[in-house]
Amino acid sequence: MLAQDFHVDPTTISPGMRELEKYGVLEIKRARIPKGAGYEDRDPNQYLLGMLYSEKDMEEKWLGMEKLYGKDKVAKAREFGFMIYTVLCQKIFSFTIIFKIVVYVTFEFS
Repeated sequence: MLAQDFHVDPTTISPGMRELEKYGVLEIKRARIPKGAGYEDRDPNQYLLGMLYSEKDMEEKWLGMEKLYGKDKVAKAREFGFMIYTVLCQKIFSFTIIFKIVVYVTFEFS
């Protein structure tokens, strides 16, 4: 389970996924529950990667976030994101998605 892998509360994952969807990084194809069936009978959701940023575009995004949140918070988010990437994300997400999750969690809950 994603929340266990990242040692976060499960309620953190859904808002993070919606935020990734909002910015076009992730497309979520939500499965419907067949009429007369229970939740456990529905197919799983599908998660598709959207367009990822080039290195130049990503740096511009970081600079924009530095203006909004300050260099210290962004540096901390980047450092934490890199740590997660090197330790955990190789089996789950691309580098960019991990940074998006870290930035969301860092700025929304700090």
